[in-house]
Amino acid sequence: MERPGARPVEFEVAIPMTCNCLNIRFRILVWIALCMPGVAFATTQVTCTIASIQMGALQSVLPLAAAQHTEGTVEALCTSESSRSQLVEFALVDVSQSAPRDSRGVTADIQVSLFADAALHEALPKSASAVTSYSTSSVVSSAAHSRVVIPFFARVYAGPRSNPGEYTIGRNISLVFRGAEYRQ
Repeated sequence: MERPGARPVEFEVAIPMTCNCLNIRFRILVWIALCMPGVAFATTQVTCTIASIQMGALQSVLPLAAAQHTEGTVEALCTSESSRSQLVEFALVDVSQSAPRDSRGVTADIQVSLFADAALHEALPKSASAVTSYSTSSVVSSAAHSRVVIPFFARVYAGPRSNPGEYTIGRNISLVFRGAEYRQ
């Protein structure tokens, strides 16, 4: 399901798997629609948009029903309209996910979970109103453009009923940010 104004970003997550002594290669295509420009709070005189999303490849051989972890990044471009520098905090929101389907449209037993921390304890919230903590902060200089990289982490689980093949998983990630005047 595409959202108006969203730009799809495609990246592949390759999962080599071993099953019955045969090397089977799984490919998961994850589509992330960029919800722009993000949600800002009233004190923010900064505008930020998502420029790109990258996710590391899954490289190890998995037995069926084992999970694998990888790291990703969201690159945001920010502009300050304030005459003073702003300290801006960022969080990512996992807006929605569609069920994984293979090329024939059959639903698969594959789950992709996104997290704010490397320990995989803090799942990305499902809405901007559910954001309780911000994972990254940066100073955005007055009347300047800044690039900010926000990390996220993923756990991919391919269940025992997963057939070899190529699957598509839809994702929507949104950027939430807040800021205040920066004082040194």
